[in-house]
Amino acid sequence: MKVFQILKGQVLILDGDKQYADTAANFKTDAGLTGTPDMVIYDDQQECCVVDGNFLKYPNDLYQSYIDRVADLIAAKAKREYVAPVEPTAEEKTAAAKAQLKADYEAAVESLTADMATALIRGDTDAQKSIQSDFADLQDAYKEESEAL
Repeated sequence: MKVFQILKGQVLILDGDKQYADTAANFKTDAGLTGTPDMVIYDDQQECCVVDGNFLKYPNDLYQSYIDRVADLIAAKAKREYVAPVEPTAEEKTAAAKAQLKADYEAAVESLTADMATALIRGDTDAQKSIQSDFADLQDAYKEESEAL
């Protein structure tokens, strides 16, 4: 189905599975127009072209051209409506860095705890001392990095 219509200030263009729907004002912007009729019904199923209550010859090159350009109009609408993502504030960046640091620290503590449990079960005192040293180093590094943020 191919349709171009303007009704009650709204524009609808259908071309198969492609659809453009917006206000008449936004359609003018997207299509690069300065004006539009108040009412248009252009439909390939009914083979009619009614503009502001007047029946015009069907097919109509002008309204068919809008249907043919529906992909361009959809792209223009998407570009017009696009809002760039907001850059995080310095506070948000710091909070994210702190959260990542904490998550990394907690994962390392969990790993060292599991390693210590294994060393204790095995009675491996050298491994226990090494893990205790690694844990102390981890705590110092975490404290330094936390304070730096």
